[in-house]
Amino acid sequence: GCTNLTNLKFVDYYHNGDRTTDDTDWAHDATSLIGTFEGCSSLTEITLNLYKDNIVDISSCFSGCSSLNIITFQYNSSLKPSSTNVFNGCTSLTRINVPGGSDNNLHTTLIQFLTNSGLTCHDHYGYISVND
Repeated sequence: GCTNLTNLKFVDYYHNGDRTTDDTDWAHDATSLIGTFEGCSSLTEITLNLYKDNIVDISSCFSGCSSLNIITFQYNSSLKPSSTNVFNGCTSLTRINVPGGSDNNLHTTLIQFLTNSGLTCHDHYGYISVND
């Protein structure tokens, strides 16, 4: 597994309206992240940019990430509402950042994932607080 992985950042960069990417373009084009970070017990923070036109299944993506504290979804990320076990075992999770320009469905979907995983959350503009 990825027990020593502590943080990751996958984002797209825009210059003069043209999309350019770093070497992590796979996150932008992903349609499934099922179990991708499952069991990464040292992972504390992650930033993902999931392209709006790709509705991404993140079932069990963060399951067992017991040290995960902060997740940031970049502008226009889109998640598959039927994803399951997304945050199971994320006992250290305190915050999910969701840009103000993101679709409100992203907030709603993330709150449903948190609730399904037995976590308490509160919706705020731009972020969701967890276990507070």
